[in-house]
Amino acid sequence: MGRLRAPTREQAAVIRLDHGPARVLAGAGSGKTFTMTELVSYRVGEHLRRLGGTAPERILALTFTVKAADEMRSRLGEQALKLTVANFHSYALQIVRENAAMLGVEPDAPVLRRGRAWLMVLDELAARDLALRRLDLSDPAGAADKVLTLLSQAKNDLVDLRTRGAEPKKICPVQIRTGSSGSSRNVST
Repeated sequence: MGRLRAPTREQAAVIRLDHGPARVLAGAGSGKTFTMTELVSYRVGEHLRRLGGTAPERILALTFTVKAADEMRSRLGEQALKLTVANFHSYALQIVRENAAMLGVEPDAPVLRRGRAWLMVLDELAARDLALRRLDLSDPAGAADKVLTLLSQAKNDLVDLRTRGAEPKKICPVQIRTGSSGSSRNVST
């Protein structure tokens, strides 16, 4: 693989990491894809020269965007054929599909994107048997956004929404130890 440019001092330090996992965090346009690509290329090259390194089939390179994953594959050329390069969402979807039976979902279930979820919420808001009657429906789009935000927060807080009509329960309650006796109690956060 031909180098596009010389790495910065910080990038070179990451590229020459000799063992263990690496996580590259940096702002937009700072060269994360370049740095990750060079790191992968360096580790695979070291492996092929029998100087340590990492076998390509043991490498998982995750990016935030499909564009960055495609760019990385393109820069790596043939090396990319033996390693896993993906964006976070496509890799997570692959894991879900491979483990669908254990997770209780259909392996070919479609991904619910925000636009489709928004339309589904609008459909529910228009239904006569609306369970969310306390919402201000003078602005249906705003109400749909609020519902999606609440659902997202509930998911992030691990709230079990299957308890219809009851106060939602935390799936993983927090335990707090109190007093010298070591007694504990569950608390919703």
